[in-house]
Amino acid sequence: MGDSSMIEELYSKPDLTKKVRFHAKAQKTTEEDDTHATIYDNYVAERTTGDMVQDVVQDVVQEQQQTAASAPSGVNLKVAAVLLSLLFIVSVTAVVVTVTISLHNGSQNEEFLRRLGHMTENLSQQLMTNNRNLSKKFDLLTAVVDAVASTLNATSHNISRRMDGLAEAIGKGPCPADWTWFITSCYLKSTSQKNWEDGRKFCQERGGDLVVVSNRLEQLFIMSFDLNVWIGVRSEGSLTDWKGVNNASVETTFWRKGEPNNSERAVNCVEVVQTPSVDNWNDEACGSVKDFICEQRVAL
Repeated sequence: MGDSSMIEELYSKPDLTKKVRFHAKAQKTTEEDDTHATIYDNYVAERTTGDMVQDVVQDVVQEQQQTAASAPSGVNLKVAAVLLSLLFIVSVTAVVVTVTISLHNGSQNEEFLRRLGHMTENLSQQLMTNNRNLSKKFDLLTAVVDAVASTLNATSHNISRRMDGLAEAIGKGPCPADWTWFITSCYLKSTSQKNWEDGRKFCQERGGDLVVVSNRLEQLFIMSFDLNVWIGVRSEGSLTDWKGVNNASVETTFWRKGEPNNSERAVNCVEVVQTPSVDNWNDEACGSVKDFICEQRVAL
């Protein structure tokens, strides 16, 4: 009798192995309850390891209860006690496993965060070191650029000053004032007419002598003065032996057609006559008064 009442009391308690329906609002109608029950029956929540263990235990308990229903009452009490003990042990085990897994995961997270912090610190130090090195290199490069710029400015100033001096020298040439520079000599056109001897004396007083034409280019230059002028060539008693003021025989001559032709004079001097032809030398009496050209050699 006592065993039967305990069994009835056991089975009169709610069956926790069944699917749970939510009865949060008891005043709702049966239809609403069924609707909510259907919704939550179809809902699959995220399950933990403990949940899955508990489901297995509940399935075992349910199967054992069904078996116990057909067994003698004394056996049912023993089975129920064993099942309750087993359920308790499994539940505790599930809790322990869950806590262990959580602690393990927490330990892994803590280790990960520690390593991440260490890596971040190392990276920050490396970036700071690189930044300092780059700053030093930038400062050094800036100093080098400034030094090069200063040197270039000084060099440019010196070059500019020398160019100005060279331009002034080229414009004036190596010749004295009022003289004209042409190739290797300086030339001075007379400002008054003189005989050959006085003209030569005038040139010598100024550091030169009457010009001696030595080539065609110089002959053309003398013609550019557009004057009939004495040049530093003459002969004494011969129309074939012409010498310059340097007492050297003149090898290059530019006689007009028919010249020289004054053999009766003891001394003949040469003048350049303005004609279209480059061959325009004429022998003339040295006492005649004419313009003249002085020449001064330039030492190169």
